[in-house]
Amino acid sequence: MVYGILKLIDKSNKEIGKWDPGQIGYRELQKRNPIANPATMFRMDTVRQIGGYDEEIEHGEDYYLNLAISKRNPILYAPFIVAHYRHHSGMDSIGRDYTKWDKMIREKVLSL
Repeated sequence: MVYGILKLIDKSNKEIGKWDPGQIGYRELQKRNPIANPATMFRMDTVRQIGGYDEEIEHGEDYYLNLAISKRNPILYAPFIVAHYRHHSGMDSIGRDYTKWDKMIREKVLSL
């Protein structure tokens, strides 16, 4: 797994910010998921190794993948912009509280 910096852009492609989680690993991911999914790349064999996306998880599939992969493999940080992300009005998933799902995901990965 490799992840990098996400450039946030508006509807006219103007930069409005960046999301740079820096280098993190399994221990940090056990507390929270600061990695932006659009700025993440996976090897298919690594995703298969952990069983792929877990369809029972309604929210946080990316957190599950990040946590499960980092438990078994080192994850690499690319200190440059790897994706542009356009925020549209009405995007309701940003800023939601996923505490319940995060707890369930951590427990599920610990059982792997």
